[in-house]
Amino acid sequence: MRRIFFAMIAALGISMLFPFATWGVQPENIVWMVEPTIDLNKLVPEGSYDTLEFYDPVFVGNGLIKVGYLCFYADPANPTAVLSNSAYGFLDMEGKLVIPMIYDEAGSFNGGLAWVKKDGKRGYIDMAGNVVTPLIYDEESEFFYSEEWEVSEGFARIRLNGLYGFIDSTGKIAVTPQYNEASSFNNGLALVSREGKYGFIDNGGNLAIPLEYDWASSFNDELATILKDGKYGFVDSDGTLVVPNIYDNAIIFNEGLAAVEKDGWRGFVDREGKVIVPFEYHDVRPFYEGYAAVNRDGNCGFIDKTGKVTVPLIYDTVDRFYEGRAAVRKDEKCGFVDTRGNEIAPVIYDDIGRFTEGVAVVGDDWKCGFIDREGNFIVQLIYDDVSEFSDGLAAVSQGGKWGYIDTAGNMIIPVEYDAATAFSAGYALVKKNGLWGILYNTAYVEPSESDYAVEDGDTLAIKPSRSLYLWIGIVAGILLFAIGLFGMQRKKKRL
Repeated sequence: MRRIFFAMIAALGISMLFPFATWGVQPENIVWMVEPTIDLNKLVPEGSYDTLEFYDPVFVGNGLIKVGYLCFYADPANPTAVLSNSAYGFLDMEGKLVIPMIYDEAGSFNGGLAWVKKDGKRGYIDMAGNVVTPLIYDEESEFFYSEEWEVSEGFARIRLNGLYGFIDSTGKIAVTPQYNEASSFNNGLALVSREGKYGFIDNGGNLAIPLEYDWASSFNDELATILKDGKYGFVDSDGTLVVPNIYDNAIIFNEGLAAVEKDGWRGFVDREGKVIVPFEYHDVRPFYEGYAAVNRDGNCGFIDKTGKVTVPLIYDTVDRFYEGRAAVRKDEKCGFVDTRGNEIAPVIYDDIGRFTEGVAVVGDDWKCGFIDREGNFIVQLIYDDVSEFSDGLAAVSQGGKWGYIDTAGNMIIPVEYDAATAFSAGYALVKKNGLWGILYNTAYVEPSESDYAVEDGDTLAIKPSRSLYLWIGIVAGILLFAIGLFGMQRKKKRL
């Protein structure tokens, strides 16, 4: 009887180890929020059009999905001419149309508001579809992207009669339109310009840094680039010139260093203006994950924050590091290097993506697959198209159908859908037989800043919460197995 008891303890230990050995998204984790029953055709207002094309639905935050279509119809004034028009609205997570498709353009919800455009004018709506800021504001200028219209730090930009101002998150005007240019708020300040001079305002609309610069960037890494008297430097949020304007060009601070140019050569300075990397490169890019891309005579590589070359300058182009791996290109072929310059994936691919969740897309002219951080194939080049990994899953396509795989290459959702989006915050959209559905990953865990972070220059960190449970499970399993085995051995000796 005692041997049976200890054998059961040992078996329990093994059983505790097994789930952690297969950690990841399992097929049973994926459930339907809404089965493929959403017919976008039924959501279109009645009207006269010849053909209709739908855009793929997109998650836009706050539990809403943006949907839209493009319709073509004959010009009443000229029957031989064809006109087109777009319209957008929003669904909730049950697939119900909560904001009708009546807007020519629409942004994402942020801070409870989304910008919308109709008849060439923009305004803001709330999540119930109520117009909180009337659609009276001008189209975007040439200076900024549409994302600049989204709410940032409780404020959103508006443009009226060619001048920029801001509204607050309730839709009320916080800063009267009066500036020729304006950027979104960042670190409590917004870049503005008037009559060719740049400065910064605070969230009360007060000039925090006077309009005295010929050009300026938004704040990044707590400093902003400025141009004055033909030379570049940097100011802090108080307007103090921390790096003197003595340079011919400058790029934003990132990770404590900024690229600057002098006499046609580029190097890096720190926050005190001290030259850390000498002026010996023709081009450089900001530091990411502790490394910066540099170019000399058309040859590219990477340096660390001391200026030491860690990846030799032998490539035609390089991308920044993601999760300790950087894409490189040479002779029209692509591969990956680590932070020490080792080619962990040979430069033989026609196309590659970036590393996300420890996995990267690679492909030739015909097929796509995935490799791990050591360059080993997780999935061979067998798919026609793929997405990057998100929430532990990637959408993959074969023969015109889509499904999902996990980071080990296991098929989690069969390739049987006509369209599929990448997972976002645990949700994904799939299309089958012309109808859309919403999937939910019950194993989704909101990522933290340390997820997939690079440690010691190259080691990929494990998610802390999962790492804790992983080690608890492993230690408990080993202890139980050892206790059971020891008990059985003692019983044998007594016999």
